[in-house]
Amino acid sequence: MDKEMVELFGIDATPVGDRRYPAGTEAKIFASDGNLLVKVEGEVVAKLPKAYEDQIRAEKEKKIVLGSRIGDIIRISVKVPYSRAYAFDMADAPLSDSDRLRLRKHGLDFDHMSDIDLTKCNAADIRKMDLSSFGSGLYSIGQLLSGDADTAFIIDLLKAQMRQQWVLVRQNEQIIRLLREIAYNSANEQPNDSDPRIDMTKDDVGTERAWR
Repeated sequence: MDKEMVELFGIDATPVGDRRYPAGTEAKIFASDGNLLVKVEGEVVAKLPKAYEDQIRAEKEKKIVLGSRIGDIIRISVKVPYSRAYAFDMADAPLSDSDRLRLRKHGLDFDHMSDIDLTKCNAADIRKMDLSSFGSGLYSIGQLLSGDADTAFIIDLLKAQMRQQWVLVRQNEQIIRLLREIAYNSANEQPNDSDPRIDMTKDDVGTERAWR
């Protein structure tokens, strides 16, 4: 096994009990009653959804390490040899509940969004960008009222740029969905005998050929 172990992915787990182990403590994971239990020296310190079981079990050379505990969340780190982590595709990593909540908050949880949802989120962000633009028109007035107007103006512009990027990402997702639908329909399209593009006709010398 490689000496250097690095994090392949992390999971936000639910702490169990009041005892706090230092970050970096090695743990083990066991399946029990629809949950995965994280144990340190036989003591259950956290639990996480069983949905992560296949992903964790798939890693043969791994180390489970406790991370920081903040409130009702404790970070569980799945570490593997550096060479394995280098070849890992992050798209294969399961999303934690907090990751999915952040995506949903910004309208980027595409697995659970319809085209209508994407359009609504785009419209909302465009309205917010328009309001930011309107606000920047009052920038000169703000300069007279606050010494921090420069900072506020820059922050508004950065937020507008970020929303613009989200709109583009959602539009790309809609385009990808449309292309997939077109490709699927084309692959399952039945030939129409009346379509002149596939009619067999005879040319001047009587040789059959297909017009496409």
